[in-house]
Amino acid sequence: LDGARKAAIAMVDEKQSVIENLEAMIKSKVAELEEANDEAARVSKQMTEIKTSYEKKGNELNSRIKETEAKCMILQNAVTDTESEVNKLIMERNAKEERIAELESLIAEQQDKLTVTRMELSKADKKIDDT
Repeated sequence: LDGARKAAIAMVDEKQSVIENLEAMIKSKVAELEEANDEAARVSKQMTEIKTSYEKKGNELNSRIKETEAKCMILQNAVTDTESEVNKLIMERNAKEERIAELESLIAEQQDKLTVTRMELSKADKKIDDT
């Protein structure tokens, strides 16, 4: 009976040793998991900070894009107004050039009439001189 008792105690001691080894392994794994969890929390925090930073930069870029688009619209309107003014000035210049051409034609006609009148006067003067 004493041998069976010693064998049972040895078996219990062996099981106790196995349990202690398992507990140590479990504690080690728990520590590893806690460390990994802490690392995951740090990474998650960094990712959130990066995301926030990119969102802020994105909002700033969107704001700059809107400002640039507004400036482009202002410039486009100015270009359109300038083109309209230039076209108006071109039309005015063309109208003046047409008027100048009309006046030059009228001047040429009047000069022709003057030349004819001078020739007639010259003929009349000659007739007077001849008589």
